[in-house]
Amino acid sequence: NADFSQVNLTADRTVTLDTARSVGGLRFGATSGSTFNWFLASSGGSILTLDTGAPTAPVLAVNQNTATLNLPLSSAYGLTKTGAGTLVLGGTNALVGPLSLNAGALSFLSLSNLPLAFDAVSSIDFRGGTLQWAAGNTVDISSLGVPINFFGNAGFDTSGNNVSFANGFGDSGVGGLIKLGAGTLTLNGGVAYMGTTTVSNGVLALGASASIGSSTNIIVRNGGTLNVSAMAGGLTLNQNLSGAGTVVGNLANGASIILAPGPGTATLTVNGNLTLNGGGVLNYDLSNVTTAGSGVNDMMAVTGDLNIAGPTTLNINLINGAPGLGTYTLFTYNTFSGSVANLTVPLGFSVTNDTVGKTIGLVVTHIPASLTWQGDGLANLWDIGTTANWLQSGTNQQFFTGDSVTFDNAGSSTPAIDISGNVSPASVTVNASQDYNFAGVGAIITGSLAKSGAGTLVLENNNTYSGPTLINSGVLQVGGATLGGAAGSLGSGVVTNNGALVFNLAIDSAVNTNIFGSGSISNIGSAGTVTLGGNIRGSTVTMAGAGSMVLSGSNSYTGQTLISAGSLQANHASALGTAAAGTVVSDGGQLYINANVNLSGETLSLAGVGGGTGALRKGGNGTTSIGSVITLAGDTQLQVDGGSTLNLTNAAGITGIAGAPSTNLTLAGPANGFGNITGPLMLGSGSLTKNGAGTWTIARTNTYTGLTFINGGTLQIAAPTALGPVTTFTPAYVTLNGGTLGVTTTNVTFNDGLGGFSIGTAGGFFDVGFGYTLTISNEISGAGAITKINNSGTLVLSGANPSFTGTLFVDRGAAIGEAGRVIIAHPNAVVSAASPIPLRNNNGATATLGLDGTNGNITLTQDITFNGWSPSIPAILNIAGSNTIAGIITASDGGPSYRIQSDNGLLTLTSNLIFATTSPQTFTFQGNGSHYVSGVIGDGPGGATSIRKDGNGRLTLGGVNTNSGTTTVTGGTLIVDGTTAAGAVTVSGGSLGGNGTINGAVSIGAGGTLSPGSSIGTLTINNSLTLAGNTFVEVNKTSGQRDQVAGLTSVAYGGTLTVSNLSGTLAPGDNFQIFPATAFTGNFTGISSAPSGVTWNFNPASGVLTVASVMASTPTNITFKVTGNTLTLGWPEDYRGWILQSQTNALSVGLSTNWADVSGSGSVTNQVITINPAAPAVFFRLRNP
Repeated sequence: NADFSQVNLTADRTVTLDTARSVGGLRFGATSGSTFNWFLASSGGSILTLDTGAPTAPVLAVNQNTATLNLPLSSAYGLTKTGAGTLVLGGTNALVGPLSLNAGALSFLSLSNLPLAFDAVSSIDFRGGTLQWAAGNTVDISSLGVPINFFGNAGFDTSGNNVSFANGFGDSGVGGLIKLGAGTLTLNGGVAYMGTTTVSNGVLALGASASIGSSTNIIVRNGGTLNVSAMAGGLTLNQNLSGAGTVVGNLANGASIILAPGPGTATLTVNGNLTLNGGGVLNYDLSNVTTAGSGVNDMMAVTGDLNIAGPTTLNINLINGAPGLGTYTLFTYNTFSGSVANLTVPLGFSVTNDTVGKTIGLVVTHIPASLTWQGDGLANLWDIGTTANWLQSGTNQQFFTGDSVTFDNAGSSTPAIDISGNVSPASVTVNASQDYNFAGVGAIITGSLAKSGAGTLVLENNNTYSGPTLINSGVLQVGGATLGGAAGSLGSGVVTNNGALVFNLAIDSAVNTNIFGSGSISNIGSAGTVTLGGNIRGSTVTMAGAGSMVLSGSNSYTGQTLISAGSLQANHASALGTAAAGTVVSDGGQLYINANVNLSGETLSLAGVGGGTGALRKGGNGTTSIGSVITLAGDTQLQVDGGSTLNLTNAAGITGIAGAPSTNLTLAGPANGFGNITGPLMLGSGSLTKNGAGTWTIARTNTYTGLTFINGGTLQIAAPTALGPVTTFTPAYVTLNGGTLGVTTTNVTFNDGLGGFSIGTAGGFFDVGFGYTLTISNEISGAGAITKINNSGTLVLSGANPSFTGTLFVDRGAAIGEAGRVIIAHPNAVVSAASPIPLRNNNGATATLGLDGTNGNITLTQDITFNGWSPSIPAILNIAGSNTIAGIITASDGGPSYRIQSDNGLLTLTSNLIFATTSPQTFTFQGNGSHYVSGVIGDGPGGATSIRKDGNGRLTLGGVNTNSGTTTVTGGTLIVDGTTAAGAVTVSGGSLGGNGTINGAVSIGAGGTLSPGSSIGTLTINNSLTLAGNTFVEVNKTSGQRDQVAGLTSVAYGGTLTVSNLSGTLAPGDNFQIFPATAFTGNFTGISSAPSGVTWNFNPASGVLTVASVMASTPTNITFKVTGNTLTLGWPEDYRGWILQSQTNALSVGLSTNWADVSGSGSVTNQVITINPAAPAVFFRLRNP
């Protein structure tokens, strides 16, 4: 994975992380062969981050032995433990998400080791694995506040510790609870699961308030103890109980509950009282000798009171022939109550109570016989001790338990043999060329079954005999003759099949034992599932009925696997026998793989759709790889179910019908199913169809020349050649009608001009991976919508598509965060497309609509709609060229700012920009290119719309805008050639100019520039103006024109004034009015240099810019003239800028130092002063500023 190479160990080893690392998962050891342990540590507490790169749980697989991780782990999506070995967590972990225990054991020492955060996404999910408490650990996981789920069996290994769960837990899942290891696990609350409770080792204790009532079975194995002594009155069973261990405390059975020592012959001990209430059942295995217990016969040992309080039925399973004469011990006890008369036993047996020896015995009263079936041709009853349908040495006899029976050609086979109740023969032999059928409500529950002769034996009974089944010849059929497949089963013993074993059922059935021999196996049932769990030898296996058959063992049969109807499920890598003969799936059949198994070498011949779910189907959670040669014998469908992955890895790929011109292939499956085909698809002129919501990835180069239909889910490709070669123009070379074309691992370009894309009414979707581009220059047609979805790559439409009339969706919308770009790169790419073009971008999505006019300027006539936006990503991007959006742009709720960016060239927006939102919003224009907006920007129903100009580019507002929000310029240039409303305009960076009208107050910050006009022109500001940055104006001496800011109510001068004369030679006295304001404050802090010999002077009171001579630097005389009561003082023109100062003193004081500037004198060359008779001593001078 990310930072690790493969490490091969030849002994126990420690691997130390030298720094923080990241991996997608870890696998320790192969599944066989390795005997070493692994230790993973870190230097300085370096963290190992588990990150698959997707929102999926990382997998830690320990396939054998033990892997110890003494370092901190981190993961955002939990942890999945797989493999049969033990994973030991010894670090302080920060893992969020579910802890999934799929196999083997996960051992922890303290709470900090567990990969759990106490939040809504964490849980402990048992899927067949075990949680192990290390030595000294007694953590109560029921108090962690996270769900504990029984998705599969849940192992609890206390490893010698005494662990107590204070609270109830469980999700009523299908799994069971398995107590492992020494020590005690105490349950004090209700635990909800539907599977079996198994005490394999140590003690499982039920507290006073505990409940496991939803568990269907309890098994207490040898060495295990179930302690119910804390429960008031003990435990009343609502589930079957079996085992060879010990129950501590009082025990009683509920109605219909089965008590059974075993499995196999065993002694079940109750250290307390045992009460057998009415309706209960005892199942005992008895051998052909009467030895008490000792592993020879079943027995129950009760150390307290045995109370047979109500009617109880004893069923006997004869495990190795007829019972021996004498007395079998059923119970030992300390005291007895109730009555043995409540115990019902088979005919031929009786019950005794030895009060001295304190035992309940079963006495054999019938000497087993060898009987031959005769029947009566009327009812053909097989019952116990009633009907004399049997012959013994020519004499009519009744059947009793333990008799051995034979059916030959002399017996009546019509009607079917009616087994009216459960029968317990020592053995059953059918040796006949005629057919027999065993039916009825009863079953064969003991002994063995042998079938010989050419005839057929049909079993329509749910038989449970434990002896072997031997098919020497003929046919043994399970189910199907008279009851429509509603019943029928073999016993649980080994099957030897040298004839034909046929299943014809409409219900589920299982044979979990090995099937030896050289015969064939077939399933012709109309419904239900036949599961074969052992090793199968023999010739062919055939699935020919509408039901299904499961092969879950490692099989070694040498014939073909033939599937002509229904479904055959392979749940083991060797389920299909030896690989040489191969598997043939005909039209109507299905090969179904519902486990994480890999197949190699098994040649597959496939045809048909498998009843609609594929001739080859992968199901279940996990991955299957098939390296076999695959040949299609007809049009074929392959399917991957949700949560599954199917890898077809043979480099030869998939070959169509031999000699046929075309074979059609369909790839199907629901969402979250993933199929991968490594080799080429060689279908001739056949077509490829993708159906369903799942994902299929096909080879980079395929040779089929037919069409491609993507009707659902995703078809992933890595090159245009993946969709086969095309030699002539084909407008519907690829049809998307509800499906997605995925390009997530490389750039792909369709530009041969031949293979067209047709978009059906259900639409076509395109998924492009991050950093990659899908370019379609070939023609696109159709009325369906084009939608860019999921990943953050780029879809480029660079061809002319006059026949595409559907809608272009830049993202999928809904509640999905998506990214990436759709770029329109041809003037006619969407010339006929529907309006509007939506950018929905919900849930933080960041998709962008791009325009690239490199090969011709683009005009979009469609409206554009926004809904939901990331404030940092542009909604519209002008990449190159002078492009136009002529439609209305409407933005709705979802983001505080909608960005329109021009990187190069000019983007023109000729229609209105509207916010249909419930809150104030902002349109942001950014980038290094230019924008021209001639449409109107207005307010939305939820409040003011603002405008923001970012980046180095240029934004021109040419419309009569009515928005009342602010306008902010942080960079580039804002040109107002139209009208803005009353909102304030702030320029903190960049410049403001234009010949339009601004009705709001304008503030030019220290980093901003005011540049009225476009070249020379007038910018009207019908409000106040505050200047703190640079003001740039242009004048023309020749024409007398100048930039001007008109309409001002007031101006606050500041910053600098920069002047540029476009024409003519400036002379002192030239003047230009720039700011005709009625009120002012301040002045510019500086003015740019004028041409040689002159300088600029600015009068803030009049807003007039004047040309003056260059100011002299040495002092000069002041001229004066007195007229009446006025004194006129003057000085030369080149002293303009010098400042007149004055001081007024008493005559006795004369000249002093109290000089004061005369306001406004710095911009003139004369000053008129009114003579004040009360100030007889006034002095004047000029100072150089």
